[in-house]
Amino acid sequence: MLEVFLGAEDQPTGVGVQSVGPDDDVEGASGAAAEVHLDTDAASQDLADRIAHFAGTGLLDTDNPRLAAAHFSALTILLAYERQPIPATADPEEVRQTMADGAHAFIRAYATRSVPARGRSR
Repeated sequence: MLEVFLGAEDQPTGVGVQSVGPDDDVEGASGAAAEVHLDTDAASQDLADRIAHFAGTGLLDTDNPRLAAAHFSALTILLAYERQPIPATADPEEVRQTMADGAHAFIRAYATRSVPARGRSR
């Protein structure tokens, strides 16, 4: 389902990671370990563009695709990372389930609601 939403042919290409090698100093001036910076701007924009496309076709209801993309990321990627913060020990099935649940929650929140036509009874 996520592949369909993101579009298999349009996989985000703008994710970059600042790598840290074994000899690199990862201690800041305060002695705290430095954080690895992920450059996700291009991937976030790709996702916002895809959401804008679906909103334009009437499948999603949003006036702010960028905010909707942030919500999607929070419900999927960020939640999966929060629950499984160490990728090497992450349970792939739990990550998959968290991602699927987040995608379902996103669709429930952003799916276009159909309105029954006047004069028609249900």
